[in-house]
Amino acid sequence: MKVLSRALLATAAIAGLASTAMAGDQGGVNLTPAQRAQFGNTQAADLPYVKAAPIPVRVYSWTGFYGGVYGGASTANSGNFGIDPSTPNTGGVGFGPVGPGGSPVFSGAYNGLASGGIGLIHALARRLGLIDALDRRLELLKVHLPYHESDHVLALAYLPLCGGTCLQDLELLRHDEVLLDALGARRIPDPTTAGDFCRRFTPQSIQTLLDVINDTRLKVWAKQPPAFFEQARLDMDGFLIETTGQCKKGMDIAYDGTWGYHACVLTLANTGEVLSIVNRPGNRPSHEGAATLVDQATAVCFRGGFRRVCCCPNCF
Repeated sequence: MKVLSRALLATAAIAGLASTAMAGDQGGVNLTPAQRAQFGNTQAADLPYVKAAPIPVRVYSWTGFYGGVYGGASTANSGNFGIDPSTPNTGGVGFGPVGPGGSPVFSGAYNGLASGGIGLIHALARRLGLIDALDRRLELLKVHLPYHESDHVLALAYLPLCGGTCLQDLELLRHDEVLLDALGARRIPDPTTAGDFCRRFTPQSIQTLLDVINDTRLKVWAKQPPAFFEQARLDMDGFLIETTGQCKKGMDIAYDGTWGYHACVLTLANTGEVLSIVNRPGNRPSHEGAATLVDQATAVCFRGGFRRVCCCPNCF
């Protein structure tokens, strides 16, 4: 459960950044007459790609997390398009491989993907510098063969977004070629490797992860209109998380007789994004550790430019 709470933390933070960023731009992509003729009456909003400014991309890792659809590296089905996969994508973000000149290649033979927005979220993470910041500041791996810290964090973050409920579901995602194409990945960590990565965390490295995410969050907030910063409304609540395990570290019996954990979650009510999560044994009271979370979240909000912070019923 501690593993899942860390995955939930990263997921909620990245999803919150995505929801905040997209709140300022609800537009899609306007198809050219030739593309519209190819797709019939399909509307731009129905297609799994979005409007974006040109993004020069460097390929950092041969794992493909930084290449493929968005970086110009070869993808599993690139042969279907007859393109040069070495061409860097500097002409915008597409839902498929890129051809000469960096333009997205459109084809009627693309595959369906249940988690259609995952490519957008991955592109947003790169565009905000989150991937580089994770690799630069989060030092958990001595050797990067083949994965970097960002590969692990993003895999755990994307897992619940793609319908996963436990680490073992990573095995399903590893064999989903369409999903790997959407991420531009040749592979993602398997459950055993991901579990080992999570066990490397210490309280200090967890705080580093939070700091990286919060620093990236400020970049998203900076793009919002002035009215956004009038007041930050913080919402906090405790959640009982039952587990069927018998020897999980930190689990205990809650007031209602269930065995598990009592997580404390703090969110920014303005956008619904999670600012912080702390996991506690099931027998701990709701207020335990809450004051520290509020202090940290309040500091982040003031750094981000909010003029007033409210955490009911107190305002600062």
